[in-house]
Amino acid sequence: MPTLLALDVSPRGDRSISRALGKRFVEHWQARNPGGSVIYRDLNASRIPYIDNDWIAGVCMLHLTWSAPPRCRRRLRSRPS
Repeated sequence: MPTLLALDVSPRGDRSISRALGKRFVEHWQARNPGGSVIYRDLNASRIPYIDNDWIAGVCMLHLTWSAPPRCRRRLRSRPS
């Protein structure tokens, strides 16, 4: 049995052209695959939280823990300021 994974990612909802095209594709696919199943996922449905203070603190700490290979460190030191 064929299976189609249909993904929506646009935050524009009903105004989204890509969502409309995807919906139309699924309809055509289902017509050609009557026994097939569609797995639908809306990746915009569960919103990813905006950057918060914990995320910023984690990113700002990267420079303290990141160790570049020696070759890269030489390049970084030789760059003009």
